Amino acid sequence: MEAPLAPPELPGVQGSGHEDVPGPTPHPNAEEVEMSRSVNKIILVGHMGRDPEVRDTGTGKKVANVSLATNYRVGNGEGQEERTAWHRLTLWNQLAQFAEEYVRKGDRVYVEGRLDYDSYERDGVTIPTAEITVRELVLLSPRREAASEEVA
Repeated sequence: MEAPLAPPELPGVQGSGHEDVPGPTPHPNAEEVEMSRSVNKIILVGHMGRDPEVRDTGTGKKVANVSLATNYRVGNGEGQEERTAWHRLTLWNQLAQFAEEYVRKGDRVYVEGRLDYDSYERDGVTIPTAEITVRELVLLSPRREAASEEVA
């Protein structure tokens, strides 16, 4: 019977023969650093439903609102039906500026952000809303020609 294999030598571990190689260094504020225990991340790829509505806030920040359409299929086999889900997006500052200059209705985009919930009241009825606050936007549509932008 053969002797069991010895575990591999690990750097920075006592008795490994590599005592001069330091092990992992803890974060300088390890006691203060706490890992996030939750994630609120939304990734969508779809088509813009309208041109961005851009405005300046009273504090000098720029904000853009736009709708994004994503398509999906329901059912199986012959009974498949394509449906469209609409998402409300809010973009701030440089992203709002980018959207104002480059994004148009029908453009295909990748967006990444967080899901926020709110509500408002209309005629005594509270209406819940959901919107995505965008952190990243990538334009997937090909660039438009300058001439076609002038015509549009």
